[in-house]
Amino acid sequence: MPAAAPVAALAGHGGAGVVTPHGGVVGVGPVAGVGVPVPVTVGGAAGVSTAYQVTMHGTNGFLREFAGGHTPTAEVTVELTDDQVLKLVVTNTGKAPLRATIADVTCGDSPDSVQLDPGRTHTEEIDAGRQANGWYDLRVTVDRDPAFTRRFAGHLENGENSRTGPDGADH
Repeated sequence: MPAAAPVAALAGHGGAGVVTPHGGVVGVGPVAGVGVPVPVTVGGAAGVSTAYQVTMHGTNGFLREFAGGHTPTAEVTVELTDDQVLKLVVTNTGKAPLRATIADVTCGDSPDSVQLDPGRTHTEEIDAGRQANGWYDLRVTVDRDPAFTRRFAGHLENGENSRTGPDGADH
């Protein structure tokens, strides 16, 4: 069952996080380049800006970026299957059709574009272990919100020797 969408995001010198619908806070920190703490309510509240951008960095190229404008339009999730395949799911949570662009920028492939009616879902599977030595860098944008970006990047560890980059060259 997919997790509920966050209701707010918070970013500041100490880190970044999201507030869950049940009031819990999940966060990481510190986040480079983030200034004064700025609470952001995704659904919109009086006196609060709804534009947001939260980026989280970790080891092995781990990166998660969540950005968007004033109206929630889509939900994007990534799961790792038992056979080391990434399953990317895009759902139109808005009230109007949208076009989602899914780019696997790891190997420079051409982006895929899909039309989604309200409430509809699109799923893609990416075999990063076979295609890019375990590296992945996926970006999803939507046409109804030019600020909307979801980015998932990193390396899938399997306990075997690996390469330092997705291109197969010795670095």
